[in-house]
Amino acid sequence: MGGLWTDFDAMSNLAGLFVGGEASWAYHGANRLGANSLLSACVDGWFTLPVAEPNFLESLLGTERLAIDDPAVTGTVNQVRAGVAYFLDIGGTHPADHFHRQLGDLL
Repeated sequence: MGGLWTDFDAMSNLAGLFVGGEASWAYHGANRLGANSLLSACVDGWFTLPVAEPNFLESLLGTERLAIDDPAVTGTVNQVRAGVAYFLDIGGTHPADHFHRQLGDLL
């Protein structure tokens, strides 16, 4: 149980990646039950994120966007494509439910 680490503004350790609701580390274990799920959605969705995101974006005002052919952009796109291709090309012999059953038997 648990979730992604965030600071008090609901931003993860990746600048610009905000985490709300039960995906956040603040909501785990018994906190995920019942009314707390609704409460976490309300607090993050209505109070925290609508203030935190504009505050972050404001710091970027006046900065130039990266060009589509910038080495940082093309390098990241190529890295992501290579990672996806790696997983798609594994050619495994077991479907996902095989591992689900094994984990269930183990637990």
